Amino acid sequence: MAVGRVAGARLRRAGLIWDTGTGNDKKRGALRYDYILDRGETSWGGRVPAVPGAYSVGKTREEAERLLGEAVECVLDVMRERGQPPPALIPFAGELPPGSLLVRGEEPAAAG
Repeated sequence: MAVGRVAGARLRRAGLIWDTGTGNDKKRGALRYDYILDRGETSWGGRVPAVPGAYSVGKTREEAERLLGEAVECVLDVMRERGQPPPALIPFAGELPPGSLLVRGEEPAAAG
């Protein structure tokens, strides 16, 4: 299992940081989710265990991450429209299949 740390800027580009609507997510915190990437023979797949329905497949890792970000945004937009809170930030603690890559999100910034 490979575990990597991803900077907030990369997560933001991938769409895996959701602005909580405070207008200042750096001070108030944003939700950052762990995500899993799987490399297949001809493509990459991605999923966010904490966000049901957030999956992607791309020809490259970058495409899979970008599409995963779009999937997360779609799920969170629907939840926001329904007045539901975003999923809790739950660090992934399961077992990964061989060859999978776990990318850890960053902890939300402390309020203040």
